[in-house]
Amino acid sequence: MGKRVLPVIRTISYVQSANGPVAFDSLSAEDRQQVATQLKITYLNELFRGKAVFSVKGGEEAQRKPAEA
Repeated sequence: MGKRVLPVIRTISYVQSANGPVAFDSLSAEDRQQVATQLKITYLNELFRGKAVFSVKGGEEAQRKPAEA
């Protein structure tokens, strides 16, 4: 009995822009870096909610302080 050939699964990631969804692969290197940074900041802020606030250095989010518990 031979091995069953599995189909290749292809995934495409999209990010929301002013013009609608854009494929992540079509973004420039700088835009990819900005999206990745924003995703990481969002993740860290949710992970440490109420304990710490993460932001891009010098950004407007840097002025925000965590809520008192």
